[in-house]
Amino acid sequence: MGAYRESKPQWGGESSGVPLYLHDLPLWNGERVEDASQLPVLRLYHFTYAEVQEMARAALNYQPSIEVHEPQDVTRFLLACRYASDLELFGKEDHWQTPAEFERLRAGDCEDHALWAWRMGVALGEEARFTIGTLSGDPHAWVTMYEEGLPWILEATGKTPETIEPFRPNGLYEPRFSIDGKLLIYRHRRA
Repeated sequence: MGAYRESKPQWGGESSGVPLYLHDLPLWNGERVEDASQLPVLRLYHFTYAEVQEMARAALNYQPSIEVHEPQDVTRFLLACRYASDLELFGKEDHWQTPAEFERLRAGDCEDHALWAWRMGVALGEEARFTIGTLSGDPHAWVTMYEEGLPWILEATGKTPETIEPFRPNGLYEPRFSIDGKLLIYRHRRA
């Protein structure tokens, strides 16, 4: 994230016209969940939290076929990928690609882009979480990165250099669940 610090708004500034207030920090930090198997089905995606944790474990164990040395390598690759629904690509409502599938197809929906970007961010040493929640009330996945305890959003489906740059959370994104590079799970709820 250090590469982005100079160009991003300072804490308390505005991002996408909507200020992020300090009272949103508990929502973005989430509460640690000890046992994912005890959590209900993740209603947004019809998976259990434990199943998502296993998908994340597999993603972390994947050896990428492309070289990534810095955050800009991640964004360059994502910009070359296209957004495509699971229905278009696989003929079914929901299919989570492995990072290998995503690299090969260079197409996918939000969780495919975000899972790949999260895996690469973790490999680069970023404090990153694969995050599932809502964007304007609709189910969505993205990467939340933390620098000095403050969150940044990497919208992995952004298709221009401006829209893929990390930005401060705004009122449009609301996290529900996230998983970090140590496979620790966090549940996010408003206080």
